[in-house]
Amino acid sequence: GNGTFERCFIFLICNFEFDIVVISCSTFKCPITYALFERPMKNKVCHHVYSFAGITHHLKSKRRCPVAGCRNDNVTMQQLHECEETKLRVKRFKARAAREKEQRMTQDNDDYLDIDADNMEGAGTTFIE
Repeated sequence: GNGTFERCFIFLICNFEFDIVVISCSTFKCPITYALFERPMKNKVCHHVYSFAGITHHLKSKRRCPVAGCRNDNVTMQQLHECEETKLRVKRFKARAAREKEQRMTQDNDDYLDIDADNMEGAGTTFIE
């Protein structure tokens, strides 16, 4: 593509106490909803991508492309088509994030079991003198 994917940084902020993982990457986020793309729609004129729900809502009151600095001031539904490339990228991103979370959870469980094994040495044994 245009290098956007290569410039994307994935930030993982983990709070293991509450098992909260926040994953953020602007390449996969709608410029209207700020959420990961759901049913991404690409504009044939300016080539920007939006979530279907986001652009549908946006077009009820505005015609200008919501991407800052874009000169397309007459966006219509006819300019939009489903973007299979973005859909695939989001799917891969979600799968990768799920794999990374699973690996972290497995590692945490392994560490926990190692600690338990160390602490349980001699447990359950009664010594009678």
